[in-house]
Amino acid sequence: VNCPSGGKPNTVSFEAKATGFVDYDLRRTARLAQVRRGNVPLLAAKFRLSAGTFGLAKQRATPALKLDEDFAWQAEGECVGLVSVEPGLRHIRVPFWLPRQWELALHRRTQPLYLNRGYPLVLDEEVVVSLPTGGKLRVLPALQESQVAPLAWKIDWTQPDGQSVRARLHVELARAELEAAEALQLQNQLRSLLDALGKGVVVKMDR
Repeated sequence: VNCPSGGKPNTVSFEAKATGFVDYDLRRTARLAQVRRGNVPLLAAKFRLSAGTFGLAKQRATPALKLDEDFAWQAEGECVGLVSVEPGLRHIRVPFWLPRQWELALHRRTQPLYLNRGYPLVLDEEVVVSLPTGGKLRVLPALQESQVAPLAWKIDWTQPDGQSVRARLHVELARAELEAAEALQLQNQLRSLLDALGKGVVVKMDR
C-alpha cells in the first residue's frame, strides 16, 4: 500500500497464493469469470477487505486448468477509505482479505454454523504500507492475539524502516462445522478480530 501525501489516492498491489480447498474454490471462480468476462477483482468473489474499497486497474491469475501449480492471483489498483485526516495527522488502516462467509457468523444465531464447505482454514497475510512523504510514525499498534479455538488469530506490527510499516495477520479456523455454542463463541472471536483490524497507525505530518 502506497500512501502519498496531498490527498492523492492510495495505490495498492496484491498477491495471493492458495492451496487445498481454497485453491479449488478460486479456480472455479476463475473459470466462471472467464465465461462471464467480468472485470472485477477475482479474489473479491470469496473474500472482502477489512478496510477500504479496492478499485481494480489490472489483474492476472493462474489458468484455471493449470493443475501442476498452486493457484496464484496478482492485482493492482487504488484503495479508498484507508486514510482519515486530522490537522497534522494521518490515521492509516491496513486492508486484509477476510472470507465473505464469515459475515454469516456476525448475525445472532441459535443454530449450528457451517463454513468453507466443512474445511478448516488458515490465512497468512502481510501488508507493507509506505508512509506519506514528510510523515513520521507516531503510533504503532501493539501485538494483539487470541489463541483460543475455534478461531485463533494474531496481528503483529513492525516498522522495518523509517518510511514504512509492516502488518502481519495469522488466522486459524480449526473447525468449520460448529455447533450452536461454538458458533456463538466464533461470533465473539470474530468481533474481537474485526475490532483489532480496525486499529491502524498514526502518522504525524511535518507539512
